[in-house]
Amino acid sequence: MDEGTGKTAGATPDGGAGGRRPLWVVVLLLVLAAGALWGSSRLAWLAEVVERPGGGVGVTVREGADHNPALVPLALLALAAIAAAVATGGWARRVLGALLVVVAGAALWLTVLQPGPGSGWSDHLGAQQVAKVRDADAQRPWAMALAGAGGGLVLAAGVLLVLRGHRMPRMGEKYRTPSASTRPVDPQRRMWDALDAGDDPTAGRERTD
Repeated sequence: MDEGTGKTAGATPDGGAGGRRPLWVVVLLLVLAAGALWGSSRLAWLAEVVERPGGGVGVTVREGADHNPALVPLALLALAAIAAAVATGGWARRVLGALLVVVAGAALWLTVLQPGPGSGWSDHLGAQQVAKVRDADAQRPWAMALAGAGGGLVLAAGVLLVLRGHRMPRMGEKYRTPSASTRPVDPQRRMWDALDAGDDPTAGRERTD
């Protein structure tokens, strides 16, 4: 511990190595979420049996991107949130986390808790059409599982940002030059930085007074 500052050696205002780890956990969660949601959008969710104008019936397979349009935007949001989580800090990260929680909750409700009807059947289907319906029915559970996993991962990343985001390091903090770190800081600037990081700038004064 540094006797002059009362802080443990190696500790940083943004949490040091201990704060860096949750940040990379958030990045990993969002990468996996984007992959899962995109994968779900490419799988079949529904095979519809439709009547053709000239008579007979046909089978139309609807992939996740068509059946649940929220999947692709949520995957893109997860990718965009990676850059936002790394570049921002303090309360901005908490706001980002709250946004991810809300969006992930809505996506889970739309894609998993209200998945819609299953594939339709008809006695007039041919062998190839029956095979298409069965293939869609086989992909459907995997598509729903990936959508649920992706939404859950986004939700977990959002919760982690809300709880720990203000303690995670900011981009470029590790690469500051020694002269920049020892340069005198304006007291008012230090106060606003502390507030942005979620700390109480008056705590030290109360202990010394």
